[in-house]
Amino acid sequence: MNEKCYSFHNSTKLGGLLSKDSTALGPEEFVLKRAMPGTYRINAVLFHCSNHDQVQKELGTVVNVTATLQFGTPNEVSRTTTFRLSKPKEYYQVGFITFR
Repeated sequence: MNEKCYSFHNSTKLGGLLSKDSTALGPEEFVLKRAMPGTYRINAVLFHCSNHDQVQKELGTVVNVTATLQFGTPNEVSRTTTFRLSKPKEYYQVGFITFR
């Protein structure tokens, strides 16, 4: 199954849910209680880049991505990575998780 989850399609057929981003500044959280076997890609997209903000145009937007597996259990594991997004509406693959 190849289904995308994003702000305008914030729930998935597998039961995934993306939190609503009421400020357009984040943070957003995606939760999937029981993952089916397969590889899940984590993408980020810069939807808005103001043409009037020269600093944002030159430096881009920094995104911190934290993936947590087995949340709330003794086996909980988290990984965090940071990316700089610079081109509006371009998809950046920032990680992936494979479940067997």
